[in-house]
Amino acid sequence: VQTCALPIYLVNVEATDNLTASSDLEIWHLIYDANGILVASKENGKKVTISNKGKYDVYVTCQDEEGNVAYGQYTLIVE
Repeated sequence: VQTCALPIYLVNVEATDNLTASSDLEIWHLIYDANGILVASKENGKKVTISNKGKYDVYVTCQDEEGNVAYGQYTLIVE
């Protein structure tokens, strides 16, 4: 049995803030497996390689210069 891991492009998130320039917002994707274990954390727009098939919960965090954080969530399915 051979396992092949493919790079996956994550959703590229665009965000705006009333005080912080969009280019200065820090956006990260935190990827958790079905057991709730963090398997990867990637900057916005980067690729991630996931070796195991399955369903992953991805939390996207966005932080402004003042330290305020907002987040969203999506599901990633690797087949």
